[in-house]
Amino acid sequence: MKVRITDIQHFCLHDGEGIITTVFLKGCSIKCPWCANPECISSKIQKEFGYDISLTDLEREILKDEPYYKTGGGVTFSGGEPLLQIRFLEHLLKSLKLKNINVCFETALFVPQENLNRANFYADEFIVDIKMLNPETTRDVLKGDINQYLNNLGHLDLSKTTFRIPVTEYSLND
Repeated sequence: MKVRITDIQHFCLHDGEGIITTVFLKGCSIKCPWCANPECISSKIQKEFGYDISLTDLEREILKDEPYYKTGGGVTFSGGEPLLQIRFLEHLLKSLKLKNINVCFETALFVPQENLNRANFYADEFIVDIKMLNPETTRDVLKGDINQYLNNLGHLDLSKTTFRIPVTEYSLND
């Protein structure tokens, strides 16, 4: 089994608790004009961005940082939208949980509820972006459905969730 990623960053301090390894997965269900990782929006491999990696090789990369995870760290799956590939990640997630490695998902929640339910089973932490809450601007700017986001909020374990608001200079007049 393989997943499509753009990068693996070791020794990160900002996308979860403690020292973490961040895995950036390709593919996103929304189109933020201010995206911090635009190379992750498309699920397709582009010239310099993206490659398929086996779960065995990905786990090997993640475990390189295992000594640091004792600080409360672990692995954060980011993107793009990591929950779009949750089915492909499940074997790896089971293995990480058996090794007591903290798992975090950085998500915008614009995914099918079934994907979130699967992630809830494995996640020790969620980092959820609050992009826009107005139905019209969410549809017109992000190409997303605010009802999907709000419905998923109701299925999220809030006790293990950190909310973030991306700050941007984006104007609706752009």
